Amino acid sequence: MTCMIAYDKDARICLYVAAGWAVALGIGWAVLKSRNPQIAERRAPEFDKVG
Repeated sequence: MTCMIAYDKDARICLYVAAGWAVALGIGWAVLKSRNPQIAERRAPEFDKVG
């Protein structure tokens, strides 16, 4: 898919935007995790009672 997007020079900008978006999400996650580790946990406490 990436190669198909790279052929069209007008659509090539989306490759740069996607990479920038991934970096921004990673930085945001790192900041969130460093400020409050409880928010960054993958498990939600309300799912512990299911089952």
